[in-house]
Amino acid sequence: MPKNITTETQNELSKLGLYQIIGGAIGILLVLWLLYKTTDITQLVAVLIIVMSSFFCYSIFCGILCLKAKETALKFSFINQVLQIIGFSIMGYSFTYVAGIYLTIGFDYIESFKLKFGVGISSLKISLNTDPDLTRFDINIIGILVLIWVDRLTRKIKQERSLRENTDFL
Repeated sequence: MPKNITTETQNELSKLGLYQIIGGAIGILLVLWLLYKTTDITQLVAVLIIVMSSFFCYSIFCGILCLKAKETALKFSFINQVLQIIGFSIMGYSFTYVAGIYLTIGFDYIESFKLKFGVGISSLKISLNTDPDLTRFDINIIGILVLIWVDRLTRKIKQERSLRENTDFL
């Protein structure tokens, strides 16, 4: 891919890669901190730690692909960002994943309809059959912006490739 894209596009791809690597690394550090603070590590806790680490490792993997300008970098990065856009808790099940910066706007339906905002860096929450009364829905604004960035980079690379192929033909 590097021969088919401009230096400017390569720099954008590198910035995206660094963002994903840093977000994933911070997430791994948070998982290690959680592991350090956990006094009783059961099989379920061990499985959750492995799952949590896998999400953040995936972000690091995506970042490395971007830095190396691999063909699949933006496809994997797109998936990584889609996973980070929506967070929810419903009927005891929760999922929230962010590897990087987040700015969320959401709705909480515990007793009444409440609008909530959140700001932070790298987070993962997975709950199975806990707190069935909690009903929450969040949208990560930063995740949407990064997803748009990935989409624009994908389009830009396709356009640059097309332009190079047409000029090489002449």
